[in-house]
Amino acid sequence: MLAAGALGCTSTKDRCETACDWTKSCTSVSISCSDSDIDECVDEYEKQSDSCQDAFDDFVDCLDDNDNKCSDVEKECLEEANKYLDKCAP
Repeated sequence: MLAAGALGCTSTKDRCETACDWTKSCTSVSISCSDSDIDECVDEYEKQSDSCQDAFDDFVDCLDDNDNKCSDVEKECLEEANKYLDKCAP
């Protein structure tokens, strides 16, 4: 667990906060990133399949690795984004 902590996001809540911040800054989606939004993300995460959870984790770790910089994420996280969409889209 210590190694995971050194790499960035360590919990579902942290990952949801990172995803929300990126969504708010880098997309046209209107979101507030309030505590209730983060809690809803965590609740939705828990309902997903293991493959969807893994894909979300990988995507958000990529966001974190690129410091949520919109242009870097667009270039560096395309594979992770596509995997997330493939595994998690309704």
